[in-house]
Amino acid sequence: MGYSVVHTYNTLNILEKINSLLEVIDNLTANSKEEVENLRIKFLSKKGEIKMDIKIEKENAFTVIVKIKQFNEETSFEDIPKFWDEYYEKGYHNVVPPMLGMCNSNAGSLEFEYGIGSLKEYCTKIPKGFKEINIPETLWGKFYTKGKMPITIQNLWDEVIDWVKNSEYELDTNYDFECYSEGDTNSDDYESGIWVALKLKN
Repeated sequence: MGYSVVHTYNTLNILEKINSLLEVIDNLTANSKEEVENLRIKFLSKKGEIKMDIKIEKENAFTVIVKIKQFNEETSFEDIPKFWDEYYEKGYHNVVPPMLGMCNSNAGSLEFEYGIGSLKEYCTKIPKGFKEINIPETLWGKFYTKGKMPITIQNLWDEVIDWVKNSEYELDTNYDFECYSEGDTNSDDYESGIWVALKLKN
C-alpha cells in the first residue's frame, strides 16, 4: 500500500510537470542560435534540473576597474570574503563601487587572481593600487540566483561548473565575473550572478 501511494504521488507530479512544459512549448519562437539555447535552458529549468536563471548573450567590449589580490583555490572560499571585508574597511567602496568580483585563472594552476571593482563608467577616478582591464567582445553565459552571501555565490559556482561540463559549450577566456546587486547581502532575496565566457565545443 505504501508503494502505491508513493507511485501515485510521483505520477501526479510528473503529469503536472508535463502540463507545465507543454504550456511553455506552445509559446516557443527563436530567431538565432543564442535564442534557441536560452529556450532549451528554460525548458530544463521547468524540469527542475537547473536552480538558476541562465542567459547566453554576446556583449560588446567593456572595461573594468579592480583591486586585485592573488588567491589559492584550496583556501579561496575563506580568504576571498576577508578580501571583501578589507575592501569596505579601507573605504574603497566609496570610490570604486563593488559591483563585481573578477576571476583570472590559469589552466593547471591552483593560483588565480581575484579583483573587486566596477565597470569603468561608474568610477570617477582610478585609485592607486587599482588596475584598468579591457575585456573584449565575448559570448557570455550569465547565471543568476538569489540568496545570502557568500555561501550562495560559492554554491552557484558549483552549479555553473556542472552546467558547462554538460553543455555544448566550453570556457573561452581566463576571465569570469561575479555580479552583485545593491541590497542586503544577508537576505534570502539578495540577487547575484556569475558570468563565464563561452565558446562552442569542437
